[in-house]
Amino acid sequence: MALVPSRRLRLHLYGSGKPEYAEVLQRIASGDRRISFRGTYAEADLPLIYQEADISVVPSIWFENYPLALYEALASHLPVIASNVGGMSEKIVDGLNGYTFRVGDARHLAERFRMLLRKPELINTLKSNIREMPLPSADDELAAYESVYYQHAR
Repeated sequence: MALVPSRRLRLHLYGSGKPEYAEVLQRIASGDRRISFRGTYAEADLPLIYQEADISVVPSIWFENYPLALYEALASHLPVIASNVGGMSEKIVDGLNGYTFRVGDARHLAERFRMLLRKPELINTLKSNIREMPLPSADDELAAYESVYYQHAR
């Protein structure tokens, strides 16, 4: 956030974790009124959370094979900015349903934010693209993974 000094940018952090980690995050964010810590949420809150957002950020630093937060955002027609590793880089196509950034690279993530702030119409284009791209069903996903498994197990 410090790399993108824009009044139009807001960051709402949801979830919980180790208190020590939360304290570090709150200390780093102190003084930046654009950042709010929203805490935990109920599953029933997700539609409203995603409805209020323009974009979801999934900045994982490890290889996630099935990033649930990413799938929830896409199912809510919300573009995603995600680290370019694991299952996230397989599902996000730059300029189509979101953007990726180099894992652990805050400057590259900030570049993505600045690009969207300069061209906010891109967000509506991404949302429109997502609406036209139906998410595969669980059965379709299973069949795809099973096909890869059997192809390489021979």
